[in-house]
Amino acid sequence: MQRKVQKISLKTGSPMESHAAAVLTPYAFSKLQEELVLAPQYASLMVDQTYFIVRHHTDVDGGCKVVWIPHDDFISCSCHLFEFSGILCRHVLRVLSANNCFHIPDRCLPTRWRNINCFHIPMMGADDLNGDGLSSVG
Repeated sequence: MQRKVQKISLKTGSPMESHAAAVLTPYAFSKLQEELVLAPQYASLMVDQTYFIVRHHTDVDGGCKVVWIPHDDFISCSCHLFEFSGILCRHVLRVLSANNCFHIPDRCLPTRWRNINCFHIPMMGADDLNGDGLSSVG
């Protein structure tokens, strides 16, 4: 329903795209979607369990270095797009996709880019209304 209201259209049909559409602001989603559309043009070559080289399918040498440690929820790319903008790059998205990751890790969804409707704000109870933010006792 929210996608229809915001005129969001999915271009890749990937589970990561659907997940991003549900949790990101329209601007952040459009930027991530641009990277998702380009990601399949890249090859992901595993060097070891946590280290990948990702390069465009027409390149023989070079590429970006991606480190992914799933059990620590850590992923980083040498292009540093995520550190600069808070949007995952095509290299990281390629590694995640090639390794059957269907959702974007929470660590890769900065608060500033999350749709406000995705946050859970705890309700205050009657005991919390004494003005100092602390529950009254007894």
